Amino acid sequence: MQSKACNLALIKYLTEHFYTELELLNSSSMPVSKFTQLQVLSMMPQASYRLDMSLTCNSFFGCHDNHQIVKFYPKAYAGWLHKCNSFDSEQEAFAEFSRLFYQAKDKLSEDVFWLDDNEIMTEFDEFIAQQWPHFLAGTYGVCTKSGLPFDILSKELAVTTIRTLLDKASLCVTEQAHLSRALRCLEKVGSQFAPHERALSQQHQLLARLESLSR
Repeated sequence: MQSKACNLALIKYLTEHFYTELELLNSSSMPVSKFTQLQVLSMMPQASYRLDMSLTCNSFFGCHDNHQIVKFYPKAYAGWLHKCNSFDSEQEAFAEFSRLFYQAKDKLSEDVFWLDDNEIMTEFDEFIAQQWPHFLAGTYGVCTKSGLPFDILSKELAVTTIRTLLDKASLCVTEQAHLSRALRCLEKVGSQFAPHERALSQQHQLLARLESLSR
């Protein structure tokens, strides 16, 4: 019974927070052949979740068996897919990816919560390049709400800041303020995660560690 409840919770989570591949394609009126080509050319991310579904349904009309793999993408990827129509190469897609990171950096810099020596900011172009393959693999659709650069940068800055501050024996008033703002940022952009993933997530582990220290 518990296993069935977990399966239903997973399906509920995915259908509430993600588009199936068909829904994503319908949102852009794009044929599946072009969509697949965009993924092959490293312009469009892969699915964040793949659900392998085997279904047997019994009713008055008899038994119906069905098996299919359903792919799920963050709903915000509809916007990225629209941008893909203007890209002629992976380089152009990455250039837009990078531009969105710099835009996010400017926005987040209006209320700085990270420490001055944060390597993300001191090695920003290298950081962006490192995130590109993870973005294309669909990873950030799992651990952030949108899977897009603003949430990626916010999440990574928040996680590195929280981890660094939790390693300190004590915090000054300024550091306590940084910690509070970093936690609020992580809560805002961090994914809720699928039910079976929550306890394993970096976000959950950091919050659990913080809770244990505050006891």
